[in-house]
Amino acid sequence: MSQGVLGITRWLIIGAGLLLAFLFASAAAGQWEEILLLLNATPFDLADPVFGRDVAFYVFNLPVYQFFRGWLLMLLLLTLPGLLPIYAAANIGAIQRGRWQPLRVDDFRRHVCLLAGVALIVWAAGYLFDMWQLLYSTRGVAYGASYTDLRATIWVLRLQLVFMLLTALALFYNVFRANARLPLLAGGLWLIPTFLVGGLFPRLLHRYVVEPNELTLEPPYIES
Repeated sequence: MSQGVLGITRWLIIGAGLLLAFLFASAAAGQWEEILLLLNATPFDLADPVFGRDVAFYVFNLPVYQFFRGWLLMLLLLTLPGLLPIYAAANIGAIQRGRWQPLRVDDFRRHVCLLAGVALIVWAAGYLFDMWQLLYSTRGVAYGASYTDLRATIWVLRLQLVFMLLTALALFYNVFRANARLPLLAGGLWLIPTFLVGGLFPRLLHRYVVEPNELTLEPPYIES
């Protein structure tokens, strides 16, 4: 009976994998115009005043990078729970005896930590893209990066980026030696700028510092 269950599980995993491969390939194929524009991009010879990048980067490169960052992140997040049935199929005997504890299986732990660490690195790239997207901000009196964006929001994004990378490194450490405290600690540090500072600090700065002094604080950002 265990062989029959194992065979069915394997075919279900293969079917799910083929379906996901088709869906993700179709989504990527739908970006052919943006990719073609990127491959034939030419510089505008005009640098943005905040990051010093050629404007062509934001027109041709950034949209493609953002799509494939989300594409890869979704693929990794769907792969993670898919590990459980794969390892369960390989340990069907232990499951039937009620002795299988996946979190105590070294191979399973290493595999999960490795994929989760890569997923967090891809996630962290989103904070970098969000910094570049500040050039499209509508927070200030004019379109573009405002006083609040460059004095508060960008620093919050930098903190989120750093702590997310630290969490990823902690997960990679767990590939070699089990220590659940490290990723939990790094993840807790990431929560501080994300939930406490991320939304609150920029709003307070804009409401109580920038809005009463827009004529003084915003002109340099409008001119740039």
